[in-house]
Parts: sequence; structure tokens; C-alpha cells
Amino acid sequence: MSSSSSSQPQYASPWKRLVAFLIDLPVLVILTAICRTLLTQFEGLEYVAGWIYYAAMESSGLQATLGKQVLGLKVTGLQGNRVGFLRASGRYWGKLISVVSLGAGFAVMFFTEKHQTFHDYVSGCVIVDERAAAQASARSAPGAAA
Repeated sequence: MSSSSSSQPQYASPWKRLVAFLIDLPVLVILTAICRTLLTQFEGLEYVAGWIYYAAMESSGLQATLGKQVLGLKVTGLQGNRVGFLRASGRYWGKLISVVSLGAGFAVMFFTEKHQTFHDYVSGCVIVDERAAAQASARSAPGAAA
């Protein structure tokens, strides 16, 4: 996880998660446009491209999509470990249920301690805020200004 792995993790707020998605949105739009214009013979390829983008980025050493990276967020397992491609894939496809449920799968993050969505629960993932954790650690360090 982070250098402050012995301290309590800071879970990403729903609002930061939304901003991260909005930052990722242009990437998804570009991938969709490429798939729909240049690769027209492969209908539905944009869903595969989105899956590869999310699963590959979130299971990589970065543990984050571009939007999450900008905000200092990371996808981890429940113990703070890096997730594999299979788990990241399950998390991505679980988002379909969150969407089909008219957003109920996303809304649950406002009511849970770890701000987990439905797809986070089913994949055993959390989104941690590395910057908030580092700031909290710096504030609580001996000799930190009060």
C-alpha cells in the first residue's frame, strides 16, 4: 500500500471517485470513438476496450486509472494489496450491475465506512486515498506543527 501501511487507510471519498471518473471520461470517449469509427466490423468492441483500460490500469503497478492517478487514489484489495487482472476484471464487469440498478450500486458508497460500491464489495476491493493518508501521517508525526 503506502509508506504508512501500519496506519489506518484513508478511503477515497465518493466525490473524489466521481472526479476521477470525470477525468477518465475523455479517455473512454476516445477509445469508444476509435472502436466505432476505425474498427466498425467489431460491434461492441468499445466495451472490451473499456474493460482492458480499467482492468489493466487498476491491476498494474500504478493500481489506478489516469483519473485516479491524478487524485492520488489507488485500487487495492481489502488488506491493501495490489489486485490482479482477474479481480480488476470482476470489478469492471460488476459495474454493469451498478449501472443496471439505476445507480444503486454506486449510491451505496455514500453509506459505507469504506465508501465501497457494489462492484467493490463483490470484487473484494477498496479505493484508498494515498495523498490523504500521507497528509494524515504527516500531521500525526512527532514534531509535526499543531
